[in-house]
Amino acid sequence: MYHEYSDFFWKGSSRQFKQNKSKDLAVKYMQITSGLDKIVSKNFSDCLRFSIHKQHDINSKKFYINLLPDIECSKSPWMNVLVNEGGKLFLKKYKDIDLNVSKIIGFDGF
Repeated sequence: MYHEYSDFFWKGSSRQFKQNKSKDLAVKYMQITSGLDKIVSKNFSDCLRFSIHKQHDINSKKFYINLLPDIECSKSPWMNVLVNEGGKLFLKKYKDIDLNVSKIIGFDGF
């Protein structure tokens, strides 16, 4: 497993180190997410649950909310970067952004 942002977090580290750290972080993240999911399901079983991720399971108890209604794509805003290319907005993986063509949209919308 190789996390695309590992060069940013561990610049100058070996590929093996980056793979190991990425794997450890991914496992911890999944454990935390799973635990939180169980706590929320148990304590708030009668509430609606929303997600920024499209649910592929039609029996899912979560409802998808599109945070970026003007952008139709299957990419998650959680895992991608919002960019402006010639007045149009796109979600792209950071590694795929050409800064000569794209402008990254910041937290303030600019």
